[in-house]
Amino acid sequence: MNAVRPRLPTYIVLLLCVAPLLWYGAVVALRGIPRDPVAALTSWSGTAALILLLASLAITPLVRWAGLKAFAPWRRPLGVSAGLYALAHTLIYLGLDYGWAWMFIWTNISSKRHLIVGTLSMVLLVPLLITSTRGWQQRLGMRWKKLHLLVYPAAIAAGLHFFWLVKTDIRWPLVSLVAISVLFALRLRRRARAAH
Repeated sequence: MNAVRPRLPTYIVLLLCVAPLLWYGAVVALRGIPRDPVAALTSWSGTAALILLLASLAITPLVRWAGLKAFAPWRRPLGVSAGLYALAHTLIYLGLDYGWAWMFIWTNISSKRHLIVGTLSMVLLVPLLITSTRGWQQRLGMRWKKLHLLVYPAAIAAGLHFFWLVKTDIRWPLVSLVAISVLFALRLRRRARAAH
């Protein structure tokens, strides 16, 4: 007889996914509209995307090495939410910041390394978002797992985007890069063990 896997309440992960929205709404309600609302929205959405991306990547080691199998169902909603916040971050930059002026956008992106890696991260995340449903998982079979390994280079590019963007206090960008590196190393270690 198989043991029943304990499951944590769904509303907890849903609350985590919408927490950045609730937090930003609370800040605006308490402090009013920021002096530069576009910059504030850009920063908020990018931070939310990176935090949720790290959280989704942390689920695998929690399940595999810490034995916390109740967290396994959280991986997909956290990852999808991270991708959606990243998409919002990109659209805010393209639409609100640059008004879809593609010539200026291209000139800006191609001349700044933090925008180059940020764009790379979003390009890698888009196919993961599109194929995040169970239907796509069934259609792609084993190829689905291989495709979704792109989340690791996407996360590294996002961490570099954050690190190169910040000019003064680099503590949080460094923390995020270290966290991504550790999670990636754990993933590589698992694949190396599986190969043997």
